[in-house]
Amino acid sequence: MQPTLRLAACLAAIAAVARLHATSPGAWPRIKPLNVRIRIDLAAGLGDIRIPIRSINGETVYWLRCLSGTTAQLDTLGEHDGENYVAPLACVLVQQPDGWHSSLLGEDGSATWYSRGQFHGPELTGDCGRYPEFGLVRHFRLRGMQLTLAAENVKLNPQKSDGFSLTLHVSATQDAGAKTVIAERPGYLAPGPSSCRMIKRGFAPLMCRDEKTSSWGTCTAAWMHAMGYPESHNP
Repeated sequence: MQPTLRLAACLAAIAAVARLHATSPGAWPRIKPLNVRIRIDLAAGLGDIRIPIRSINGETVYWLRCLSGTTAQLDTLGEHDGENYVAPLACVLVQQPDGWHSSLLGEDGSATWYSRGQFHGPELTGDCGRYPEFGLVRHFRLRGMQLTLAAENVKLNPQKSDGFSLTLHVSATQDAGAKTVIAERPGYLAPGPSSCRMIKRGFAPLMCRDEKTSSWGTCTAAWMHAMGYPESHNP
């Protein structure tokens, strides 16, 4: 992705998160249980999966959208769409089938490609694959539900550092205790770049962009309140 488009994508992400301020935690739509498996093979070319999540009344209330492909393929698509897509696989939870930067899987104001909806091959094997919430199985609690993304039958391509095929197991269930507007943090810290052997529990600080200055820092108490977080949840 070209630097100008990446900057535009970052600004779009800031605006998308800002719009969530207007959403207050409350009586979220009750969803129908979801349980589907989708095969993803990067060797098959660009993939764009859109899975509807419906309320108990049958209305589509969210979309899980997953884009897969090589860097070249996703850069070309991103330039066409004016978006920033990061290879090899990324999933977002949005309220429109063609949405992207307004992903509800992000836990703070970070860009979509920093969320746990972004998958890379090295994260899916060995100790990293077993690492809670950042490996093969990832849970997202929000809006009265729990969404689970699980990578199954993973086969890495030894010829390409980030090439793989897998079955993405997507499930969603009711979760009355999930009260945040966007995904809450999982209670584990991201593993280090060199090793996933040491499992680290805790909560990384929630980070946000200032809408006026674009400066990066710890999210304000007002932002946390708007997202449904108790103020004590930010260390």
